[in-house]
Amino acid sequence: MKGKIQECYHCKKPFEVIKKYRFIPVMIACSILVAVNLLVFTTSGDISKVVFLTISIVNAVVLFVSLMTAPLLTWFRALDKKQIKRMKKSKQNQ
Repeated sequence: MKGKIQECYHCKKPFEVIKKYRFIPVMIACSILVAVNLLVFTTSGDISKVVFLTISIVNAVVLFVSLMTAPLLTWFRALDKKQIKRMKKSKQNQ
């Protein structure tokens, strides 16, 4: 969906696609993983290959899941005629 204003193919009403909240699950997952990794690395005296491999696999899976859930935070907002005119007018003035 390119552009800001889209049209529903069922009811032909205009709507806006808002994608600015898609980074939230990725940022939350990354911050939790950094904290857990630091905790594991500081508490264990000797890090074996098995522990490192396990942590790497868990990090990859959690990051993959957070990237797959990010599109779920795409919002769709219905627009009325006044909002569309205002958006087009501000686009022309730029």
